Amino acid sequence: MKIFYSIRNLFRSDKIIKIDDTHFEHHYSNKTIEKWNNKRRDEDNVLELINKEGMHFKPRGRSGYLYFTYKSRIAEIYTELGFKGIIIQYRNTDTWQLPKNQKMTQEERDITLLEIKKWREKTGNTLDIEY
Repeated sequence: MKIFYSIRNLFRSDKIIKIDDTHFEHHYSNKTIEKWNNKRRDEDNVLELINKEGMHFKPRGRSGYLYFTYKSRIAEIYTELGFKGIIIQYRNTDTWQLPKNQKMTQEERDITLLEIKKWREKTGNTLDIEY
């Protein structure tokens, strides 16, 4: 196995391992992933959403994020475009991103799910919610 470093300004702990001529394994540090997430949040103007309670959909091609704002907190819910509609990755929604990585209570998770369902009714989108 040979380790390659990409041209994309990866940190030293990031690795791209060549398996064979057509397959590579990518290992990114939390620092790199956080850098990419912060860039996405800036592009999505997440801080402007903090005073607008409710669901806010920001598509990014086949994927995107639903940002749920509640009492000056923001949760990020990853979405993908599926065969039957939008796939909502709800099962991974257990922390607020602002304030940073604060755990959600079960009541807050229930409110989030209820708001996703209200957003579905309001927009008429077909959703596949993964619990």
